[in-house]
Amino acid sequence: KPERAETQRLRRELAKKEQEIDKLQQDLSESCLMLQEERERANRLLHENTVLHAQAGDDRARIASLLRLRQKAKAAPTAASSEEDANAAGRHQRHGRDRKESSTPVAEQSRFGLPSYRKSNKSSNSFGGGGTMSLRQAVLTPPPAVEEELLKLEADTAVQEALQPPRSSTVVTALSEEVRMLQEQLDAQRTTYEEERKKRLHEERERTRRHEADVERYISTIDELHALHQKSLADLIHYRHDTRIEQQEMHATIEKLRVSLDEALTIVETDRRRHA
Repeated sequence: KPERAETQRLRRELAKKEQEIDKLQQDLSESCLMLQEERERANRLLHENTVLHAQAGDDRARIASLLRLRQKAKAAPTAASSEEDANAAGRHQRHGRDRKESSTPVAEQSRFGLPSYRKSNKSSNSFGGGGTMSLRQAVLTPPPAVEEELLKLEADTAVQEALQPPRSSTVVTALSEEVRMLQEQLDAQRTTYEEERKKRLHEERERTRRHEADVERYISTIDELHALHQKSLADLIHYRHDTRIEQQEMHATIEKLRVSLDEALTIVETDRRRHA
């Protein structure tokens, strides 16, 4: 009985330890998975922070470009009006000079003995010279409508340049590629970890199974030995009981024989005395 109670106690302790080991293994697996998820979340946040930082730089560059464009747009009308005023002043000066040359007195022309048609030719040449200068000036200085078109074209070009993907997008692309590679490495590490974990769990379960089989075999052997001990003890008890009974019977028989012998001796002694 004490051996059987000890065996049952060991069985209960073994089952309890196995449950604790299974729970600890499950907690360890969950902790490893949580750690892996936290690492992935940290990498994702780092990638998002890098992208936001690059986007902030891009936005600052675009805002600076748009501010420069706005300053140019503000300065363009003032420059155009100043240039128009300068052109108008130049035209007024040329017209005044032409009128001055065309208003030469007739007496001065007669003094030089020049006919009147030369005056007309000279005047026409003067006006022709003034017209040629005005045409050249008009060619060199475009009208305000053309200037507005040029400014509009420059503004559109600046806006297109501002809206184009900045150079930092290349950095973002490179970082995205690096993050993708790191994600692939993490996936590979996770797969390896899962395979290793499954392998360890399988080995642990196999070791636990073998240990349980050994324990069961030991327990079975102990039970067999205990049963054999109980049987041997019962046989010994029965043998002792039977031997004691036999001894008692033998003692009784011996006692009877002794009594019979004493009686026979008494009878023999009595007969001897009688014949004597």
